[in-house]
Amino acid sequence: MAPKPLANCIEQTYDTSMTMVGTETRELVTDRLEGELGSLCGVANITAARTVAVIAEALETGAWRGGGSVRRSIG
Repeated sequence: MAPKPLANCIEQTYDTSMTMVGTETRELVTDRLEGELGSLCGVANITAARTVAVIAEALETGAWRGGGSVRRSIG
């Protein structure tokens, strides 16, 4: 078998910060996790803001005085 021409050889080199984690580089893992955490934090912030708005409405309208699940949720 004849040796392969040098032009067809590919050498992969890695920076020391590009260590592999499974099949992803550490950089790809970090980017993926940062994106997911950002999305989850956004959902948590929206949920907290909506919860505060609903409680404020229940307090303003006196709906919490009627008992039931509104009162138990706020209390």
